Amino acid sequence: MRSKSFRFALAGLAVALAGCATAYRWGATDDAEWTPRVGSATLAQATVELGQPFRKLQLPSGDMKVRWYARPITMSESRGTMEDNSIQNTEERAYWRDMRFDSKGVLTRAWMSDQRELSDSEAP
Repeated sequence: MRSKSFRFALAGLAVALAGCATAYRWGATDDAEWTPRVGSATLAQATVELGQPFRKLQLPSGDMKVRWYARPITMSESRGTMEDNSIQNTEERAYWRDMRFDSKGVLTRAWMSDQRELSDSEAP
């Protein structure tokens, strides 16, 4: 009887963990300021509010990815000990505000990213 309970609990845990699993792309998070404006904001409005974009990338679908500089972040190339995270082993990189607009210039996705290339940056 005890082993049935254990197996049942283990199966329930496996189902719960599988349900919580989501695809995660390193370094990408939803943009809290612009995500609520998906479907209503335009590229023109974003340019007025954020200034000229750093980079634009036309996609084969007709959509466009656009990137603005958000702020600097400090990254460590290695993980592990406190020594790995010391000032000697870190670099300052840009944290980007990336957005995707449809062919009509309407915002379809907004995220923050530490990806160096706009082409590599994807929403979470």
